[in-house]
Amino acid sequence: MQHTTALRLGVAAGQIQIFGTCAEAAAAVAAGTIDAQASVAIAHRGYLAQNPALALAAVEVPDGEKPAEQGAFAFAKSQAALRDLVDSVLAGFLGSADHRALVARFGFL
Repeated sequence: MQHTTALRLGVAAGQIQIFGTCAEAAAAVAAGTIDAQASVAIAHRGYLAQNPALALAAVEVPDGEKPAEQGAFAFAKSQAALRDLVDSVLAGFLGSADHRALVARFGFL
């Protein structure tokens, strides 16, 4: 998602490097190999909280500048049964009182 968004916002494809893990991307930022890592803010905050020795900071893009994208799950094409199970569980959970209580703790309501 971040890759597609960056391209849509005008970042040249040659300026984008894709990493397999957050740790690899964070190491590249710390080493100065890349200027920044794009991901969801909650992931950055969590990773940095677990790795306080890194001299890095999460900078959130204000909603007024670029509204957050909707989240998503990805499944291998061979995992249709798992995809369908997750879809059915989410269908019963999203919008429920438990869901609203959960996301309210993070300021999403």
